[in-house]
Amino acid sequence: MDYQLYTSSVAEATDTDPTLSSFIDPERLSQLARQSKFQQRDRGKITPSLFVETITKAAFQQASSFRHLAVLGGNQINGTIAKQSFWERVDSRAVKFLGSVLCEQMVTGLVLPQPIHDLIDRALVHDSSILKLHPQLQDAFPGSRNQNATPQSSVRVQVVADLLSGEFLQFGISGFTRNDQAASHDILPVIQPKDLVLRDLGYFTLDSLEAIDRQEAFFLSRLRYGTALFNEEEERIDLVTSLREAACEEGESCFIKARMGARKKLPIRIVAVRLPESVANERRRKARADRDKRVSHDKAYYELLGWTLLVTNLPEEAINDLNLTKLYALRWRIENIFKAWKSGLKPGHLSAHKSNKWHLHCLLLGQMLALSRLSRIGLFTIVNDSKPNASQTIINHSEISLFKAIDILLLCDSAIDQTALCHQVVEQILYHGRYEKRRREPLPASIAKLA
Repeated sequence: MDYQLYTSSVAEATDTDPTLSSFIDPERLSQLARQSKFQQRDRGKITPSLFVETITKAAFQQASSFRHLAVLGGNQINGTIAKQSFWERVDSRAVKFLGSVLCEQMVTGLVLPQPIHDLIDRALVHDSSILKLHPQLQDAFPGSRNQNATPQSSVRVQVVADLLSGEFLQFGISGFTRNDQAASHDILPVIQPKDLVLRDLGYFTLDSLEAIDRQEAFFLSRLRYGTALFNEEEERIDLVTSLREAACEEGESCFIKARMGARKKLPIRIVAVRLPESVANERRRKARADRDKRVSHDKAYYELLGWTLLVTNLPEEAINDLNLTKLYALRWRIENIFKAWKSGLKPGHLSAHKSNKWHLHCLLLGQMLALSRLSRIGLFTIVNDSKPNASQTIINHSEISLFKAIDILLLCDSAIDQTALCHQVVEQILYHGRYEKRRREPLPASIAKLA
């Protein structure tokens, strides 16, 4: 399957209901459904609003089969829906419709918290996570191969989030084989002037860094070993020699003004922090134990392992005011978000589900819609507004406001009285527990009594 990118329209931010009660206006959903040809006439039980809500609730409740979708949809209309009806609606048009809804859902009118610096409005983190899928889907979502060269199926989910507001700005869905370097340019449509982009070495390409700089935004990244560096006179900089001459003590930082790239000559500043000898030796030990035969580390590489090397296009005044190592450490906040996603919504359950690519894509979009819905109420922001010192910059915050009990949140969101709940459960069992022609298996005794 081709790479699918879902990007928020940052230029058209609109006010939305900051709760979990509903998505965008039903009339707008109908308009998007007609544009994607998901709905070509106003008839049937599965309306655009019902379809979106069902797919999203399926993510919350770890439901994946068409029968699960039918039960969830039936509960919303206090009736029943045949699973065949959902099977008929889940196709390329449904994927296009849900993608358009996701793009609109990421457009909000939330007021951003106080910026981390006068020069920086947003802190954007770009990272990816891998989900294993059923091997049957390896043509649509190609994965890696094991030692026996057996084809696997995996999906790579690219995420761009603003750490200040906790908002998601972009999602990307592809097979495992499209790596982070290939996705390094995906973030460009959501970047605005005065944004700060935090990414790991997997996204390090001179072309993407130059593109970020052209958009009057900033980047902060680890420096890839072997990158050509030049001074103002365009003479090659020997980084090892420069750091030796700086003679920084353990924990101290030194700054080097340079131009990066043999052809690009991108103006940057290198921030080098001297590591404790014990940490440096451990990094060298791991490097020597690297079993990749393609890797051949030289003496300069091992010496540079004694430093944390960051590269940025931030102006000098920002570098002096900010602790860039702590600022770069905020990139790990995305791992907290991934952990909350995988432990709360449990997307890993999709790995045991064998279905067609459109069904899987819809379920993945349901996961994205669920995350976007949670972000609207500030569950992923790193600024806790309930604290008296919430006006401070995020550099002074050591906590992240993550909602771990997402299952409880779901119960609060869809709570109904017990009598109605029991009635709905019995009704769904009676409808979906009937015999099927293709597989005549007796019903369990407990369900048979209810029938």
